[in-house]
Amino acid sequence: MPNLEAVTENIAGQLLEQLSNSISQQQNATNIPCRLYIVGSKLREGTKTRYDVIEPLEIIIDDSVQEWLLSSAKSTVDTLQGLELLEMSETDESGEGIKRYLELTELSELAEWKNCISTVECDSAHETINQDDFKPKVFICHIQIGNQDFYLVKGISETVFLKQRKVMKFIPARGSYQLEEETGSKKIFLDDNWDALLLGDYVVLLNESRVLDLFRYYEKFKEAAEQTLSEISSMDFIADMENIRGFVSERVLFQKKLARAGSTYPMDEVKIERIKELISGGTINLRLNEEGKIECTSTQEMRVVLDVLMDNFVSSLITDEQYKAINKSKLQAGR
Repeated sequence: MPNLEAVTENIAGQLLEQLSNSISQQQNATNIPCRLYIVGSKLREGTKTRYDVIEPLEIIIDDSVQEWLLSSAKSTVDTLQGLELLEMSETDESGEGIKRYLELTELSELAEWKNCISTVECDSAHETINQDDFKPKVFICHIQIGNQDFYLVKGISETVFLKQRKVMKFIPARGSYQLEEETGSKKIFLDDNWDALLLGDYVVLLNESRVLDLFRYYEKFKEAAEQTLSEISSMDFIADMENIRGFVSERVLFQKKLARAGSTYPMDEVKIERIKELISGGTINLRLNEEGKIECTSTQEMRVVLDVLMDNFVSSLITDEQYKAINKSKLQAGR
């Protein structure tokens, strides 16, 4: 269950409110700057399987596509208005009535694409889209309302070009794409299901799992967590490391906390005897077995182990690190 603690400052929510107000004040959609981009990869010359990601390309659209995109954007914003936006650190997972958001810098590739779109005149996508060695990855819709810019992001794949959905067909005489329902030449298919909304420096995760997988968000935490686990295992003070590994593999939150702990101080600086003293004295609510090793047989006990490693005050007791400030996490009951 997510931890629904009150959030005193929700910048993403404030930006969403401003955006909703700006959209509602617009009378003529055709006067709103709206541009559509596609990002993908091309087969590296001289290879058969290696692809390189290329910079965003602009899909030139006509009024019919623009009106549809603006309508889709308004619908997305209206839906979000009825939900609670929480920063990822505030809750373990999304749930009914909740959408999580994170800072754009956490998705560096997406940040680069946004910067490219906002600072560079992107080339037309038409020729590249029709090449067989092009693999599409995302659509990015950039909309400007007043002084506010926002972006809608949708992950795509080659199968997008085959599905019977909303269609954009290239009209050579106009040099742009327009909405089209007929079959025939190669087309771009769209739907109303966007995966992310970029507001300022924040990314609201509409389809969280898809976005985080698309940008390989969790891989860095998983690798760092595995390194920290290896260091802890070599110290031989936990009774059953397989339990620990199992808990960590199942919960991304555990991976993130382990990764952070490992980057704060080397695990070999942990004084095992100090941990045992704190457990025996009741400061840390964990159990020691007959061999004097820590028992960790439940996710609740796993949370306590992580809190011990993450809490700056406790870590100053179990290492020689100087105490600086108490971490937000609190020691929880071990049973």
